[in-house]
Amino acid sequence: MGNEGRENARGNTRRVAGIAAVGATSLCMLGLSIPLAAILARYSIWMAGALPLAILIGAGIMTARIWFQPDTPLSPTETEALRERVRELEERLANLEMIDSVEAHFANKHHPTHPSDTSDHPKSTTTAG
Repeated sequence: MGNEGRENARGNTRRVAGIAAVGATSLCMLGLSIPLAAILARYSIWMAGALPLAILIGAGIMTARIWFQPDTPLSPTETEALRERVRELEERLANLEMIDSVEAHFANKHHPTHPSDTSDHPKSTTTAG
C-alpha cells in the first residue's frame, strides 16, 4: 500500500503540474487574444469570438488528455538514480545528527546546566583585608 500510494502521489503531482502549465499558458493566450478580438470585432463578431473559444476548447482537451493519461513507470536507470539519491540524503542526515550530538555533548561539558556545578571553574582564593 505504501509504495502504491507514493506512485499515485507522484502521478498526481505530475498531472497537477501539467494542468497548471496548460492553465497558465491558456491565460496568457487569452490575455493576448483580447486586443486581437477587439480588432477582429470590427470585421466579424464570429471571428472575434472564435479565438478565445478555440483557446478554451484547446485547454479543456489538453487538461483531459493530461488527467486521463496512463501512468508511465520509471525506467530502471531513473529508479536506481533515485535510490542512490535517497542513500546520499540518508547519509547526510546521519552526519548532521552526529554533528548535532557532538555539539550538544560539548555544550553540556563546557557550559554546565546547573549554576551550582562549577567543577570546571576554580574558585578564587583572594582574601579581603
